[in-house]
Amino acid sequence: MSRAINYTSLFKNIYFYRVSNPPAILPVSTINLTEYLLCKMSKTRKNILLTVLVLALSGGFISFYMYNKKGPDIESASAAKVSATALYWLFVKDSVSAKKQYAEKVLLVSGTVTGVSANQQAQPVILLKTGTQGASINCTLEAPATDIKKGDMVLIKGWCNGLGQGDADLGIAADVYLSRCYLEQ
Repeated sequence: MSRAINYTSLFKNIYFYRVSNPPAILPVSTINLTEYLLCKMSKTRKNILLTVLVLALSGGFISFYMYNKKGPDIESASAAKVSATALYWLFVKDSVSAKKQYAEKVLLVSGTVTGVSANQQAQPVILLKTGTQGASINCTLEAPATDIKKGDMVLIKGWCNGLGQGDADLGIAADVYLSRCYLEQ
């Protein structure tokens, strides 16, 4: 004689058993995890965790602020006037004093254009003559420069980043870099 199994009552019994006797490992959620951590941790570990959390949040806020910080307004800022040749030779002869005097400052540089090109962001780049073969004052413009040609005398206002690295072994001279530049008329 075969006996029929009543599946509905079997599933009801399993369901009620699970509800009345929950498993030892609950599904992980943030509430369960924080309750577990806060209840089971010693006071020292809680303080360390709180300190790490505060430091991480402050580092995030500082990074966000520095990333979104605006630099000085180059167009309206006062600038030190210098020729391209003099600026280059000051950096080559005594880079330490030239950095103190000109780096991270707004400069108004006059010189002769030796080349016009564009960088990877499609910004115009003007190279000014320095008197040294292969070396130049590298000026990245903020606005398009359509009417500038090789040999033109220009006056450029920009932020001096300092002397770039050349390679003496390969015979590549270093350039002085100006960024966020504008043409002065």
